[in-house]
Amino acid sequence: MAKKIIKGVNPEAVTAWQLTIMFIMTAAFGMILMFLGNVYMPQGVVLGNHIFSPGLALIYSMITFSLLSVGAAPVIEWIMLKNNLHPTENIWMVMYLGVNFAALWIVARFAEFLGLGIASWRIVLVLAFIIDILQASVLEMVMEKK
Repeated sequence: MAKKIIKGVNPEAVTAWQLTIMFIMTAAFGMILMFLGNVYMPQGVVLGNHIFSPGLALIYSMITFSLLSVGAAPVIEWIMLKNNLHPTENIWMVMYLGVNFAALWIVARFAEFLGLGIASWRIVLVLAFIIDILQASVLEMVMEKK
């Protein structure tokens, strides 16, 4: 059966169900990664403050990070569709590295309100790179089940 293509709608666009799975998996991977970062680099990744316990800081900061990171996907797809661009997987990886870096940096800058502090942009870059690879593997699995 042929797919009906509606003008202005990308048939390859990510569905709401796929975004939900991406949100949950990004938050889960982020929580694990930040916890390990706090365990192995306690001066670089700090969880908790005078308001939040380390556990709550982990939950709040990674939910916020996931909203920013996964929420960027429809916006990026819309921009690509509007400009008639078709990026390769490598271009998507680089774009998402930038998105993850920016989202993680923003969350870390609001340490007073979210409880996650990161000492250096270099640590943010390494964490964003690891999350980028994890997101790509999850997205590959999710897109297969379309």
